[in-house]
Amino acid sequence: MSRHIELPLRFCAPIPIGHEIMVVIHGARAGSDAPWAHEALVVDLTTGIEYGTARQFRAPSSARFEDAPPFDELPEDLPVDEVVRGVVSRCRVLSGALSDAAENIWTVLRVEINARTSPG
Repeated sequence: MSRHIELPLRFCAPIPIGHEIMVVIHGARAGSDAPWAHEALVVDLTTGIEYGTARQFRAPSSARFEDAPPFDELPEDLPVDEVVRGVVSRCRVLSGALSDAAENIWTVLRVEINARTSPG
């Protein structure tokens, strides 16, 4: 039996079963506790597509996507807690309203772990 993790994500990431992925798990953003705690950036290594939240793809001082960091760079104040590499064995995309005003999409991935590293 292989090791796996269930990875709940607050964004849509319909990654096909069998694709190799890299998951970068972030800690709290410098000077902030809640918004960035335990968010993940997912890279489908089979296709090269990156999945994440809007906050991960723009400069912290800007709300404009034109100010997003270039590909292969993350905002400097986005600390990395752990990097997990593995293969997707299950994928579930869910939608539903948290309130009357907003429809939300979530993804749950089951990842068969190939490698797991923490910086430091």
